[in-house]
Formats: sequence, structure tokens, C-alpha cells
Amino acid sequence: SEIATKEAETLVDAAIAAGKVAPANRDMYLATCRSEEGRTQFADFVKGAPVIVSQDPAKKKDHGNGDTTTLSDEDLAVCHAMGISKEEFISVRKQES
Repeated sequence: SEIATKEAETLVDAAIAAGKVAPANRDMYLATCRSEEGRTQFADFVKGAPVIVSQDPAKKKDHGNGDTTTLSDEDLAVCHAMGISKEEFISVRKQES
């Protein structure tokens, strides 16, 4: 129904705004929220989910202003996933710029 669709969109968009889910996953979460049970499960998930997407513009990825020493949340996630230190990441970034 149209009401269920609006409820799902409101629920998912609020989770995106809170940084609990990535905007790129919006369609997948909307599909999950098609049913009342899915919306309930998603709401419970969001309550316990950590913030994974920073809404702080100061933490957004550098877009060419030349700062090679500050790491964004995405950069820190890459460091963690690759098992490298912040210093190693910064060193490689400086070499590439």
C-alpha cells in the first residue's frame, strides 16, 4: 500500500540521516521494509546500529584541497580493513599526491 511505502521511506531515510545505514543501500532496505515485520525488524536493527556514515562535513573525504595528513572516516575504515596504521596510509597518500 501507499501508506506502507511512505512508512518504509520515512524509516529508511531517517536511518540514513542518522548515519546508521549507507545511502547506497537505500533500495535494499526499502525492499526489506515492504512488510510490517520487515519494518519492525529494521527499526530494531537501527536502534542498536552504530553510526557508520559521518554527517560531519569536517570528516568528509578530502576533495582535492591538498590535505594529506587528515584522515576521513572512510580513510580510517580502509586502514582498519587493510590492517595498516594511519601513518602508513598518510605516507602512501603523500607519495601519490
